[in-house]
Amino acid sequence: MATVTLVEAAERVGLTPLEIAIKCALRGFPCEGGVLDDGVLPIIGAVIADARTDEPGSPADEGAGAETEQERRLRIVRRVLERLANTGKWMPARIERRAAARGLGGPEVGLALHAVDVMVDCGLMRAEQHGGKEQRVGLNGERRREVVEIVEGGRVADEALRAWVAGS
Repeated sequence: MATVTLVEAAERVGLTPLEIAIKCALRGFPCEGGVLDDGVLPIIGAVIADARTDEPGSPADEGAGAETEQERRLRIVRRVLERLANTGKWMPARIERRAAARGLGGPEVGLALHAVDVMVDCGLMRAEQHGGKEQRVGLNGERRREVVEIVEGGRVADEALRAWVAGS
């Protein structure tokens, strides 16, 4: 992954350089010398403009044509991971399982909840049960790079998650 300056990161995320530095410090991301890894930008905040939006299969292309079931599943996985990463739900911070699907349309909620189960099974997310209440989930901090790569549109490294996305 490439490195960016605080000023470049601030422009891409829509925050000030000071806000970027504070978020990096709070989340434990190295930001020495005003330079940081661009892979952490989706975790810090929603990336506003990125040069990769011109690539085929990027979010800019999703509106064109019909979406296949595989593209739909991958979009939902990315959306759930991005939402949890942006809200800082790395273990031990966690959220109710059903809240991970918040913001998705009616028929996509069930698919998102199933995606959460698959991500818990493959280790991208961790789950905890609290006093008979609904299961709570959080992102696995040990697999932070993999989560960031999936959110950015990179390939899905985990074979079980890849099989679920493919519909197998």
